[in-house]
Amino acid sequence: MPAADLFADRLRNENAALHRRLQQIEAQARELSEQCVEVERHNADLANLYVASLRLHSTLKRDEVLLALREVVANLVGCEQQAVWWRADDGSHLRLIDSWNVDVPGRVEPGVGLLGRAVQAGATLLPGSADRPQALPHEQRLTAVVPLKVDGELHGLLALFELLPQKLGLDAPDYELLDLLSTQAGAALLCSSLLTAREDRS
Repeated sequence: MPAADLFADRLRNENAALHRRLQQIEAQARELSEQCVEVERHNADLANLYVASLRLHSTLKRDEVLLALREVVANLVGCEQQAVWWRADDGSHLRLIDSWNVDVPGRVEPGVGLLGRAVQAGATLLPGSADRPQALPHEQRLTAVVPLKVDGELHGLLALFELLPQKLGLDAPDYELLDLLSTQAGAALLCSSLLTAREDRS
Protein backbone atom coordinates (compact mmCIF):
# COMPACT_ATOMS: atom_id res chain seq x y z
CA MET A 1 0.00 0.00 0.00
CA PRO A 2 1.43 3.40 -0.92
CA ALA A 3 2.65 5.57 1.91
CA ALA A 4 -0.01 8.20 1.11
CA ASP A 5 -2.79 5.65 1.58
CA LEU A 6 -1.30 4.46 4.86
CA PHE A 7 -1.10 8.03 6.06
CA ALA A 8 -4.73 8.66 5.03
CA ASP A 9 -5.90 5.51 6.83
CA ARG A 10 -4.04 6.58 9.94
CA LEU A 11 -5.65 10.02 9.81
CA ARG A 12 -9.10 8.48 9.38
CA ASN A 13 -8.52 6.17 12.35
CA GLU A 14 -7.24 9.02 14.48
CA ASN A 15 -10.21 11.20 13.47
CA ALA A 16 -12.64 8.38 14.32
CA ALA A 17 -10.93 7.88 17.70
CA LEU A 18 -11.06 11.61 18.39
CA HIS A 19 -14.73 11.71 17.39
CA ARG A 20 -15.53 8.84 19.76
CA ARG A 21 -13.59 10.54 22.54
CA LEU A 22 -15.42 13.81 21.87
CA GLN A 23 -18.78 12.01 22.11
CA GLN A 24 -17.72 10.47 25.43
CA ILE A 25 -16.69 13.87 26.79
CA GLU A 26 -19.97 15.44 25.65
CA ALA A 27 -21.95 12.64 27.31
CA GLN A 28 -19.98 13.10 30.55
CA ALA A 29 -20.58 16.86 30.38
CA ARG A 30 -24.33 16.33 29.96
CA GLU A 31 -24.37 13.92 32.90
CA LEU A 32 -22.47 16.38 35.10
CA SER A 33 -24.82 19.17 34.06
CA GLU A 34 -27.85 17.07 34.97
CA GLN A 35 -26.27 16.21 38.32
CA CYS A 36 -25.65 19.90 39.01
CA VAL A 37 -29.27 20.72 38.21
CA GLU A 38 -30.43 17.93 40.52
CA VAL A 39 -28.15 19.16 43.35
CA GLU A 40 -29.47 22.71 42.90
CA ARG A 41 -33.06 21.43 42.96
CA HIS A 42 -32.36 19.39 46.09
CA ASN A 43 -30.74 22.40 47.79
CA ALA A 44 -33.79 24.50 46.90
CA ASP A 45 -36.07 21.84 48.37
CA LEU A 46 -34.02 21.77 51.59
CA ALA A 47 -34.14 25.56 51.76
CA ASN A 48 -37.93 25.46 51.38
CA LEU A 49 -38.23 22.92 54.19
CA TYR A 50 -36.03 25.07 56.43
CA VAL A 51 -38.01 28.22 55.65
CA ALA A 52 -41.29 26.41 56.31
CA SER A 53 -40.11 25.10 59.69
CA LEU A 54 -38.68 28.49 60.65
CA ARG A 55 -41.88 30.26 59.64
CA LEU A 56 -44.09 27.94 61.69
CA HIS A 57 -42.00 28.32 64.83
CA SER A 58 -41.50 32.08 64.58
CA THR A 59 -44.46 32.82 66.87
CA LEU A 60 -46.47 31.34 69.74
CA LYS A 61 -49.73 33.03 68.77
CA ARG A 62 -52.12 30.54 67.23
CA ASP A 63 -53.59 32.95 64.68
CA GLU A 64 -50.10 33.74 63.44
CA VAL A 65 -49.15 30.05 63.29
CA LEU A 66 -52.27 29.37 61.22
CA LEU A 67 -51.43 32.29 58.93
CA ALA A 68 -47.90 30.96 58.51
CA LEU A 69 -49.29 27.53 57.68
CA ARG A 70 -51.59 29.06 55.06
CA GLU A 71 -48.68 30.89 53.45
CA VAL A 72 -46.40 27.86 53.44
CA VAL A 73 -49.02 25.63 51.80
CA ALA A 74 -50.03 28.31 49.29
CA ASN A 75 -46.51 29.33 48.28
CA LEU A 76 -44.64 26.03 48.48
CA VAL A 77 -47.33 23.47 47.64
CA GLY A 78 -49.57 25.61 45.43
CA CYS A 79 -52.88 25.23 47.24
CA GLU A 80 -55.05 28.11 48.43
CA GLN A 81 -58.02 25.96 49.47
CA GLN A 82 -57.18 24.72 52.94
CA ALA A 83 -58.75 23.83 56.26
CA VAL A 84 -57.41 22.89 59.68
CA TRP A 85 -59.24 20.97 62.39
CA TRP A 86 -57.96 20.53 65.93
CA ARG A 87 -58.83 17.96 68.55
CA ALA A 88 -61.65 18.94 70.90
CA ASP A 89 -60.92 19.04 74.63
CA ASP A 90 -62.75 15.76 75.23
CA GLY A 91 -60.96 14.10 72.29
CA SER A 92 -64.19 12.82 70.72
CA HIS A 93 -63.87 14.78 67.48
CA LEU A 94 -61.92 17.49 65.68
CA ARG A 95 -63.25 21.03 65.43
CA LEU A 96 -62.53 23.53 62.67
CA ILE A 97 -60.07 26.24 63.66
CA ASP A 98 -59.19 27.66 60.24
CA SER A 99 -60.37 27.52 56.63
CA TRP A 100 -59.41 29.41 53.52
CA ASN A 101 -61.40 29.62 50.27
CA VAL A 102 -63.34 26.45 51.03
CA ASP A 103 -66.67 25.61 52.69
CA VAL A 104 -66.21 22.75 55.16
CA PRO A 105 -68.03 21.45 58.26
CA GLY A 106 -67.15 22.64 61.71
CA ARG A 107 -66.27 19.19 63.01
CA VAL A 108 -64.76 15.91 61.86
CA GLU A 109 -65.91 12.66 63.41
CA PRO A 110 -63.45 9.73 63.43
CA GLY A 111 -64.34 7.21 60.75
CA VAL A 112 -66.82 9.46 58.93
CA GLY A 113 -65.85 10.28 55.34
CA LEU A 114 -62.30 10.62 54.06
CA LEU A 115 -61.35 13.12 56.75
CA GLY A 116 -62.61 10.80 59.47
CA ARG A 117 -60.74 7.93 57.87
CA ALA A 118 -57.53 9.98 58.02
CA VAL A 119 -58.17 10.57 61.73
CA GLN A 120 -58.43 6.84 62.34
CA ALA A 121 -55.43 5.97 60.20
CA GLY A 122 -53.25 8.76 61.57
CA ALA A 123 -51.43 8.90 58.24
CA THR A 124 -51.37 11.23 55.24
CA LEU A 125 -54.23 10.46 52.87
CA LEU A 126 -53.92 11.17 49.14
CA PRO A 127 -57.40 10.45 47.78
CA GLY A 128 -57.64 8.81 44.37
CA SER A 129 -60.53 7.93 42.11
CA ALA A 130 -61.20 4.78 44.13
CA ASP A 131 -61.83 6.92 47.22
CA ARG A 132 -64.44 9.20 45.61
CA PRO A 133 -67.45 6.95 46.32
CA GLN A 134 -66.69 7.17 50.07
CA ALA A 135 -66.14 10.94 49.98
CA LEU A 136 -68.70 13.29 51.48
CA PRO A 137 -69.84 16.21 49.27
CA HIS A 138 -67.32 18.66 50.75
CA GLU A 139 -64.51 16.09 50.27
CA GLN A 140 -64.90 15.60 46.52
CA ARG A 141 -62.01 17.92 45.64
CA LEU A 142 -59.59 16.81 48.34
CA THR A 143 -55.96 16.62 47.22
CA ALA A 144 -54.36 15.59 50.53
CA VAL A 145 -55.19 15.16 54.20
CA VAL A 146 -52.23 15.57 56.55
CA PRO A 147 -52.35 14.46 60.20
CA LEU A 148 -50.94 17.04 62.59
CA LYS A 149 -48.99 15.07 65.16
CA VAL A 150 -46.85 15.53 68.23
CA ASP A 151 -44.79 12.55 69.43
CA GLY A 152 -46.82 10.30 67.17
CA GLU A 153 -50.16 11.38 68.63
CA LEU A 154 -52.72 12.97 66.32
CA HIS A 155 -53.92 16.39 67.42
CA GLY A 156 -55.40 17.75 64.20
CA LEU A 157 -55.80 17.58 60.44
CA LEU A 158 -54.67 19.79 57.59
CA ALA A 159 -56.77 19.33 54.45
CA LEU A 160 -55.67 20.55 51.03
CA PHE A 161 -58.38 20.85 48.42
CA GLU A 162 -58.06 22.05 44.82
CA LEU A 163 -54.57 23.04 43.71
CA LEU A 164 -53.80 26.23 41.81
CA PRO A 165 -54.46 25.95 38.04
CA GLN A 166 -50.78 25.92 37.14
CA LYS A 167 -50.12 23.09 39.61
CA LEU A 168 -50.78 19.78 37.86
CA GLY A 169 -50.31 17.59 40.93
CA LEU A 170 -48.16 16.87 43.96
CA ASP A 171 -44.54 15.79 43.46
CA ALA A 172 -41.75 14.39 45.63
CA PRO A 173 -40.75 17.75 47.21
CA ASP A 174 -44.42 18.35 48.07
CA TYR A 175 -44.59 15.00 49.86
CA GLU A 176 -41.47 15.87 51.84
CA LEU A 177 -43.01 19.20 52.80
CA LEU A 178 -46.28 17.56 53.86
CA ASP A 179 -44.31 15.15 56.06
CA LEU A 180 -42.56 18.11 57.67
CA LEU A 181 -45.85 19.95 58.18
CA SER A 182 -47.33 16.89 59.86
CA THR A 183 -44.90 17.22 62.76
CA GLN A 184 -43.75 20.85 62.68
CA ALA A 185 -47.19 22.40 62.22
CA GLY A 186 -48.56 19.97 64.80
CA ALA A 187 -45.95 21.01 67.34
CA ALA A 188 -46.34 24.72 66.60
CA LEU A 189 -50.12 24.57 66.93
CA LEU A 190 -49.95 22.54 70.15
CA CYS A 191 -47.55 25.04 71.73
CA SER A 192 -49.72 27.96 70.67
CA SER A 193 -52.88 26.20 71.91
CA LEU A 194 -51.31 25.54 75.31
CA LEU A 195 -50.25 29.17 75.55
CA THR A 196 -53.74 30.35 74.59
CA ALA A 197 -55.32 28.07 77.20
CA ARG A 198 -52.94 29.37 79.87
CA GLU A 199 -53.70 32.98 78.97
CA ASP A 200 -57.45 32.26 79.10
CA ARG A 201 -57.10 30.87 82.64
CA SER A 202 -55.08 33.84 83.89
